[in-house]
Amino acid sequence: MNTWTLLLAAGRGTRLKELKEKKQFLVWQGMPLFWHSAMVFARVPQIHGVVFVFPAESMDQNCRMVHELIRERGPEFEWRAAPGGDQRQDSVRSGLKALPRSCDRVLVHDAARPFLTADLVQRVISGLDAGAAGVVPGIPVTDT
Repeated sequence: MNTWTLLLAAGRGTRLKELKEKKQFLVWQGMPLFWHSAMVFARVPQIHGVVFVFPAESMDQNCRMVHELIRERGPEFEWRAAPGGDQRQDSVRSGLKALPRSCDRVLVHDAARPFLTADLVQRVISGLDAGAAGVVPGIPVTDT
C-alpha cells in the first residue's frame, strides 16, 4: 500500500495568543514541533511521503525551512506542501488534493502534537492492514 501522511501545521494557535510563534513552529530540542512528528513518519518504512499543510501566508518560508531541516538533519524523504484553510477540514481537504495519485491511504496528524511514536504509527497501520476502514488511536490521558 502507498501510505502518505498529512501533517497539519496550519493552525492559528488561538488558545496560546500570548506566544509570538504558532505552537507548531515553537522550537523544542533544537527543532520546530512539526519537525519532530515529521521525523517519526519519515522513519516508518510503510510511510511513502508527507504532505505538510502550512499557513497559506507563509508557504514559501516554511517550504524553505523543510529543505533546510532535511539538509541539516535528514533523513531525506518524499514530501509535498499544501496551503491550509480557514478550518481544519479545509486544511485536510487541501492536503488530500496534494497527495500523489498513487496514494492508497492517508494518515492525518496534528503537527502541534509532537510526541507520537513509531509504535503508535505502526499500530494504526496494522489496524488498516487488518481491514479497518479507519483507525483513530487512543492513548491514556495524563493529568497535568
